[in-house]
Order: sequence, then C-alpha cells, then structure tokens
Amino acid sequence: MRLWMSFTPMALALAACASSVAREPLGPEPGDVALAPAPAVEVAPAAREVLIGQMCPTAAAGGPALVPLVVRKLSWASAEESVVEPLARRSARSFSVLAWDGRRAGVFSPVGTTSLGAEARTVAIGSYAGAPPCQGLREGAEEPELDAACQGSLGDCGLAVAALEPGTGFDARPYEENPDPPEFIPAGACATDGKLLVDIDGDRRIEAYELRQFRNPERAPAEEVGAVEVGESSCESAFAFAGALPADDPRDWRGMDVLAVVDLDDDGRRELVLAYRYGSKVTWAIYSVTTTPARLDLVAEAVAL
Repeated sequence: MRLWMSFTPMALALAACASSVAREPLGPEPGDVALAPAPAVEVAPAAREVLIGQMCPTAAAGGPALVPLVVRKLSWASAEESVVEPLARRSARSFSVLAWDGRRAGVFSPVGTTSLGAEARTVAIGSYAGAPPCQGLREGAEEPELDAACQGSLGDCGLAVAALEPGTGFDARPYEENPDPPEFIPAGACATDGKLLVDIDGDRRIEAYELRQFRNPERAPAEEVGAVEVGESSCESAFAFAGALPADDPRDWRGMDVLAVVDLDDDGRRELVLAYRYGSKVTWAIYSVTTTPARLDLVAEAVAL
C-alpha cells in the first residue's frame, strides 16, 4: 500500500475514476413475480448526515484535495454554499475514500480550503493516507494494480464520504482531534438486457430499471426512473462499473457509469451514484428511493472536476 501525506495547497487537475468487481448474481429468485408498483412507504429520516465529494490523492502540485459535491442533512443539496459550509465549520473532518470495489481505500483529512479554476470553486486540501482508489488486487494477481476501467471513468480519483458532526459548541471535538471515518457496506448492481438490476431497498428482492430512462434528452439526468419487470434478466453485480449506458456520440454523449451502490445516509436504503459524461464535463447524479422502490428519484446532482 502506498501512502500519501501532504498539506500543500495546489491547483487541481481533477479527472474522474471507475472499475468493476464481480459480486453475487442479480436476477429473479425462485418464486419471483413481476414487479408491480408497491404501496408508498414511509420515508425514513437520514440516520447519518454526510458530505460527499470527489477526492484525488495527487494533483498538479502532487498533493491530495477534495471537491465537495453533495451534502445530505434534512434534505439533499449541491449548492456551493451548502457543500462548503461543513468544511468551513469543521463538521466534516474525516472522509472515507471508497475504492472501485467498495472497500475503503484510504482516509482524507481536510485542513483547509482553497479556490480552483476559472469558476473559483472551493476545494478542500489536506492529507490522504491510503492507496489509489483505482488500485485493487485482481484475482490471480500477486501485487495490487490499477484498474483500467476505474481510471477511464474517474482518473486517479475516488468517491469520498464524511459523516457530519458538530463543528462548534459544547458537543464539538477539540480542533486537533478527528473522528474515525464512516464505515459503509458496499452493495452492487449490474446492467443487462437494457436494464439496471439492483436491490435498492435492501429487502433481498431485485428491482429493475430501464437504463435509457436515466438519460434526459435535454442533456441531463432524468428526474425519476420507473421500475420495470425483472423477467429472466440476470447478471453479476459490482459496486461500480463503467459503460452502464454506452456512448452514442463520443463528441457529445460519452456514456453513463455506476460509481457506487451504497447506503450513504444510513436510512436502510441504498443510493445509486452515477457519472454522466457530456462532452468535456462529468455530472455526478445520486438516485434514491423516496417513497417506493417502484420509482427512483434524482435527489442530487453536481458537476465534478
């Protein structure tokens, strides 16, 4: 395992990462019936408030940095002031950086912020202890190696998540003390027959969503995606994988990748983190169940660097 430790402000050249790891087959179980719209269920409140970002261990100046993208408190938000506030108040102190197979690749600890690029976006700078998010031990290999699909989707970066806690007041930790990074149980999804198969609500029953419904013709993630019948569809699941929705014009639409299938806010339901590639820009979109697994809702989106 390689180790990065840096506190140097830098100008980032953040790209984007991805790769796939086989898991259990996703498909119809014995006795499965066609998926019908389920009755609305109570929306569980977030048990864990989180800040989600894109973390790169190395940048133009060779140091680690993180772009805050989405925050989950009472609701999901991606406005600049919303995602920067937890960093400014030191309520986001320790980020788990997830590898392409869902394990924790390392820990990012912010120590300050700086501005980046022509849009002067605020990014966190600090230290990273761990391995490259795209590095893994392939079956049969003796040494860890970088996953080409992961690098093609995320570059050398990774999905990073911090659990929020009081930054000030009597309940706040001492300034120099960082909490343990949050733990996550990775899940998986797969793409076959034009469908995305995933157990989105953790009930051990597979839901299916038509892949083309995830893409809005107006160059944006779709606001909602309805479930379809699983039928005889089955495939090997992975925490993340590239090419879920292929490109049809490399100059404009370069495809959609799955970056994570995981319960980020600890409400018992998994989120889908997707990367949409439009021209030179990449948008991260988060889908979640808000009422029923018969429909996925777009809860947040943000442009990655």
